[in-house]
Amino acid sequence: AQPVDHADAERVQGAMAELTGPQRLALSWCYIRRNNPRRAADTIGVSMQELRELIDAGRQALMALL
Repeated sequence: AQPVDHADAERVQGAMAELTGPQRLALSWCYIRRNNPRRAADTIGVSMQELRELIDAGRQALMALL
């Protein structure tokens, strides 16, 4: 495994803070928690389709911020 680049980690953390709460939760589920998608959607309070849309929108927003 490669060592953590702390500067990159800080940039990503800052960019994540700029996302909407639902986008941040959806991406956190997708990349960190890796729970059951239905449970993630229920926790966030959205449908499965909306969860997919939040993940897509969050990814796009992160790319624009980074």
